[in-house]
Amino acid sequence: MEREKNTKWRFGVPPNYDVVNKLFEEGRTKIWPQGSLEEKVQNLLKSWEMEIFHKASFDDFKTMDPRKYTFSLNGRKPITLEEIVQKLGGGYNPLLQTSLPEEFSCTT
Repeated sequence: MEREKNTKWRFGVPPNYDVVNKLFEEGRTKIWPQGSLEEKVQNLLKSWEMEIFHKASFDDFKTMDPRKYTFSLNGRKPITLEEIVQKLGGGYNPLLQTSLPEEFSCTT
């Protein structure tokens, strides 16, 4: 965690993934060879998920360039990371985007 020592955390402290990592290791069905593309993708996704939920400053992100990152689902207009955090609350909320009228939307 030395390289994260100046990181601004959304909840004041770095997250602790000890329990989740233990469950992951116990339940996994495939162990990728060290240094393989599969292992790199697995680690990238775990790091991206941690950043999107726990880092308060875009300057602290390492898995993506926050100024270039956009997200789009089902052909909808792409949204920026800033829009994801400010308008949708971050995390997986962009996955709830819908074309349904507001009265049927779970994001209203």
